[in-house]
Amino acid sequence: MPYNKIVPPKYNETNAVLNSYFYFDQAIISTLDFALEDLTDLYNLSIEPIIKKDEFLTEQARKHPIPMDIETDEDYRLMRINQGISEQGSKINSMASFLNQVTAIYLWVIVEQTENKLINLIENTLQGNDKHNGFTDWKRRKKYFKALNVKVEGFKAYFDVLELQKFNNKAKHLGKVDKELANIKTFKGKENIPLEHVTVPIEKYLNQSYYYILELFNQVAKEIFPKKNEL
Repeated sequence: MPYNKIVPPKYNETNAVLNSYFYFDQAIISTLDFALEDLTDLYNLSIEPIIKKDEFLTEQARKHPIPMDIETDEDYRLMRINQGISEQGSKINSMASFLNQVTAIYLWVIVEQTENKLINLIENTLQGNDKHNGFTDWKRRKKYFKALNVKVEGFKAYFDVLELQKFNNKAKHLGKVDKELANIKTFKGKENIPLEHVTVPIEKYLNQSYYYILELFNQVAKEIFPKKNEL
């Protein structure tokens, strides 16, 4: 498994193509930016020692090649060293996998909170109802937006966010790839494999979740708050 640091999604050039200023948003986007930046900082602080450990193990493996046969004390010594390298490699792989799962779970939390903040803003602006806290069920939030002619299923980033949502459920409740996840390209052919043994595209989830939120705000600006956005 490759171990890499990640960049906050607001700095991704792909996301720059969408408008990220909305006169009506009352700091929801800036709060989102801070949350995602904190999340990526936490991820990077956690992955850094894993990267260093992986580099150390790679160097040790280079210095101590696996013997073809175990015939001498030196062969036995090299074998034991490589067993230790393998065990430590499995350990950091599990740590990185757990980090990815935790990050994905909290990323979905941020997406949910942002959608519900937007629903609260819409209700307060249009109905004077500042007590509406949104919905815990994504299906209900999608239905709410659809009633306002904001159809999130048609967004460019929707299916990647849907993948994140499904992965979030399996990470919290199952811990392995089930039939539903195995039908997704990312996890194809990995049914019943524990999540610690699969590669989680956490950077894709971060970038696409952010893109999805910007798509949502742009569509809300068009359908619900048609006033021109002006800096």
